[in-house]
Amino acid sequence: MTKKEILQKRYIIHMDIFMLAGASPLKLAYDQAS
Repeated sequence: MTKKEILQKRYIIHMDIFMLAGASPLKLAYDQAS
């Protein structure tokens, strides 16, 4: 694996965690703001 592939994979994993952990609070905040 190249460094780029590792970074991409790591980035995707972080995005998945972010979506799982952060989607609900972010959506609530967004709904309240709009």
